[in-house]
Amino acid sequence: MRVLHFLWSGEVGGAERALSQLVASQATDGSIEPGLALGRGRGPYASRVRLLGVPVIDLGLRGGADFRALTRGSRALRGWDVHHFHSAEPALMAASLRVRGTTRVFTNRGGEVEGDWTAAKRLRHAAAGLMLRWGFHGYSGNTAHAATVAARRYRLDPSLVSVTPNGLDFGLLRPARARAEVRTELGAGPRDVLVGTSGVLKAWKRVDRLLEGVAGASDPRVRAVV
Repeated sequence: MRVLHFLWSGEVGGAERALSQLVASQATDGSIEPGLALGRGRGPYASRVRLLGVPVIDLGLRGGADFRALTRGSRALRGWDVHHFHSAEPALMAASLRVRGTTRVFTNRGGEVEGDWTAAKRLRHAAAGLMLRWGFHGYSGNTAHAATVAARRYRLDPSLVSVTPNGLDFGLLRPARARAEVRTELGAGPRDVLVGTSGVLKAWKRVDRLLEGVAGASDPRVRAVV
């Protein structure tokens, strides 16, 4: 089975990391031949996938509404049994819909505060929802919350949106440096309590809540590391 995965870029991010691990796993499965299609084919996770010997298709688009994907994508996207989208990209979805005989699936990753959306973003998701309902064959979320968000945002039947948790590669979690070395670099004393978070600093992740909580702690040894 030839499975082509879609994402906007291979830059640093949770979805990009999860997808690179999925592709790496599929690359060792004798029954699956994975590939990766990106609106912009750069970034460390795109490089990691290339090192696996997995084909990476760089569509070289300017933005999510760059419909040059209709001509660039349609030629490059033929011959795959499955098109698996990991983000809602209308231009890439439209290109996929021009390819006949392909099964299309969509996985929603994470949630978002929709009250902060611009008119352009609402239009983008409305267009993606129309294509998902009309031309896709399966839907999932990487968490139960993500599945609920997908059903509401794209007007999908909730009973059709399954939950497919991210896989874990515990090898990526091995510390690369000694604990004491990192604490010294951060200026942390032996009795300090460090509360850390790592991620793209998007407003809906509410890192401000962590900072407020640490600032309000009664013990001054409690510190936040972002």
